[in-house]
Amino acid sequence: MVGANTLELAEWLLRRDGNPAVSELPALLSNGETQTIYLRNPLSTYLVYFTAFASADGAVSFRRDVYRRDKPIVAALRGAEA
Repeated sequence: MVGANTLELAEWLLRRDGNPAVSELPALLSNGETQTIYLRNPLSTYLVYFTAFASADGAVSFRRDVYRRDKPIVAALRGAEA
């Protein structure tokens, strides 16, 4: 199942790229198979990984560090080795 925001992102990327596959997205997604569509003009992408974040009301939420990235970062901030 593709989330609504995922579909919006795919449509935006294809429109921005002038790719005619944008009109084929519903059909491409309905068959359930993985599809690869290359952009003519690649877009720089930055991935971020947060294990703690604040909501709009200021409440802080923590998540498990499934990729084990926090320990070396915390150690570096403390001036030690992980």
